[in-house]
Amino acid sequence: MIDFLRNRISVRLLVAVAMLAGCNLFNPSGTGPSREDEADYWIEEGQSAMQKQQFQTAYRDFSKALALDSSKSLAWHGLAKSSLAGSAFDVGELVSLGQRLQGAPDSAKLDSLIAIGDTGLTNIYLPIMRVAQIYSMFLGRDTTGRTDKVFGSHLVRAELDAILNSKVYFYLMDANRDTIIQRAELAALELMNLASGSIGIDAGQLASQGGMDSTTGALPDTTRDKINTIFANVANIVDDSVTFNKLVGGSGDTTSGDATSSMNQDARSFLQKLGSSTRFFLVNDSLDNDGDGCVSEEIYGDSLDNDADSLIEEDGRIGLRRYNPTADSLAMLSPDDGILNTALQAKADTLVFIVGNDDYLPLPLPATGSMVWADTTALLKPYKNLKWVRWDDRAVGNDTIYRRVLKENSLDTTWSPSVVRDTLAMRGKSYQEFLILAIAEVRKKVLAVPKPIDRIRMGRKLVGGCWNNVTIP
Repeated sequence: MIDFLRNRISVRLLVAVAMLAGCNLFNPSGTGPSREDEADYWIEEGQSAMQKQQFQTAYRDFSKALALDSSKSLAWHGLAKSSLAGSAFDVGELVSLGQRLQGAPDSAKLDSLIAIGDTGLTNIYLPIMRVAQIYSMFLGRDTTGRTDKVFGSHLVRAELDAILNSKVYFYLMDANRDTIIQRAELAALELMNLASGSIGIDAGQLASQGGMDSTTGALPDTTRDKINTIFANVANIVDDSVTFNKLVGGSGDTTSGDATSSMNQDARSFLQKLGSSTRFFLVNDSLDNDGDGCVSEEIYGDSLDNDADSLIEEDGRIGLRRYNPTADSLAMLSPDDGILNTALQAKADTLVFIVGNDDYLPLPLPATGSMVWADTTALLKPYKNLKWVRWDDRAVGNDTIYRRVLKENSLDTTWSPSVVRDTLAMRGKSYQEFLILAIAEVRKKVLAVPKPIDRIRMGRKLVGGCWNNVTIP
């Protein structure tokens, strides 16, 4: 399980929409329309159109009311209701599903969502995006003090929070950003474990649905591609606000206002901080995804640091894992990938892997191999003697990056690692999550260097590890 995505992906969306479909939100009490007020006139027109099931007309009428007076609560709620009512999905069915999800374990929630199917999820996708846009602007109204006192946005704050978080979930499913959920995209999610709101690969699903060989640990290329698509999609969520506005086709600024900005930030703060470094966690692709000069070096899913670089699960391989590290014993059963995982080679305009074999050979095991434990500390054989540069090393300038990450996480730059760890624990935050951010910022600096020779030099200076093994012709 990858803990750094904890609490970013929520299945509360359906419960939230189910609540939004109820009368408590779409039919708030208030004063009747006044013929002398043009905004109220358009509200009445919109309500009349809703009764006639003329949803597009109602949407335009409520929009006109808000253009005249953006304080009108009934116009905001009418706009949201007409947006949902004009969409191609069954609200009653959605309410029923929301009720089934309440109190269900996360695995059952995921099964329920997948059971809706690609067409059903597509029908839900854009309406949720649109209604999130509307309520986000409604919340922004209250932060500016322009409220008619009829119905305050604080009464839909929990629902709004759930909807904003739901965008992340749907972005994961929509691999190609066409706003249509396809069967292949759902197939990738079926291999994932979304327990407790985090995301990782489900070992049981790999065996039953992903085609992993239960004898050799071999993983089909199609399964690898599905998994990597999900992880790569998380990186794309960094552009969430831009994508969101394009999807809903609105011109309003969904991040205006302190409260709205705060809620949007809460929905995607860690993903934004991690950025493109989410791709550090791609699997089985024989690439250096995390900028350490090593290739597919970790055993994915064992929650251990197999190369001693202070990261866990990054740039890994999938196979049949073996726990309880013991010197020279088997760590994971997986076919040899045919490359040297501890070394790269510089070419004219790129870095390439070196063909070879530092995995174990067919049984009996040799004395060394990357899928063999080095000792009882969870290190694999080839990585035992690697020398890593610390992410906060002052001599090479990493401390400057580290201090910036401390500030971004509201931590004092003079605190020792132990104080940082204790402070984060008191805040209910993960130190490992913070550490990923700090190390990722150093690694991104290395990966950003375009010329291979210069990148090698930067890698050796700031990271160490396998960069010291890269060969230069």
